[in-house]
Amino acid sequence: MPTLAETSKLETALLNNRNEILHNNTVFPFSYREALERGTFISGMPKSGKTNLGKIIATQLLHCGYTVRCFDSSQAWLQSDIPYYVNINSFMDLGKADIPLEQSCVFDVSALLPEEQAVFTGEILDRDFEVARTEGLPNWTIYIIEEAQLVIPSGSLRSKYAQTTFRMVSVGRNFKQRFIMLTQRPADIDVKALSRVGQAYIGQHWEENDIRKLSRLLGYKFEECRRALSSLQLGEFVYFSPYTKVKEIVKTPAFVQSRTPVEWCSMVKPKKRYYPWQLEWWLKQPT
Repeated sequence: MPTLAETSKLETALLNNRNEILHNNTVFPFSYREALERGTFISGMPKSGKTNLGKIIATQLLHCGYTVRCFDSSQAWLQSDIPYYVNINSFMDLGKADIPLEQSCVFDVSALLPEEQAVFTGEILDRDFEVARTEGLPNWTIYIIEEAQLVIPSGSLRSKYAQTTFRMVSVGRNFKQRFIMLTQRPADIDVKALSRVGQAYIGQHWEENDIRKLSRLLGYKFEECRRALSSLQLGEFVYFSPYTKVKEIVKTPAFVQSRTPVEWCSMVKPKKRYYPWQLEWWLKQPT
């Protein structure tokens, strides 16, 4: 009989050899290996289907037993399969966000200004990183950064909040932390962060600066890239894998929601392990 650790290694090995997702009777490529080694990048204009695709991938990662934590700037992820959410009304609202690190959740930051969203995201990632670095994580944590151009914009790495986000993007893999980055304006994302993404799904784009940046990522010439991306329809993406160098157009299905997230603060105190700051906060909550 294999031990728990051996079983976990076996499951990880099996996942790393899987290269597709089945959702709503549709199969499309997705590399679990790249999701854990480098991260996933999704880009497209508004109404291109990028958040729909992100929700499908997040659901699959939840089914695999990974922790998924999302920074949601538009409340779109309140219609996802992530089990819990927290309303964040101030970028200093860190006590309210003290959810156990192994718990999947949506941080609803839609009430914050763009710079406040970036600061809050950086603070949460900094805190989670320190726990992962000093205590270790039992499982992989995938951070979904919606509208990433607001969190790590070009030239932002001089700011502490952006440096903590960039640290997770750069070396989080060593501590079982990876990311899914979504954006409608790839030209506005810091080039150092964008250069570290793994597999990519690129939807419809028209803006020249975005296409120029994406052409370098995909290995297309500019005109070739513009023709390819401008002709895409809703739910269509150019999928690119840096390992296999495969580029193909994929059609993604409509996301089918199987549960509704509930507000974390309305829950009864959970009976599980706490970190010190979590215990202090939970003891103050009404039962």
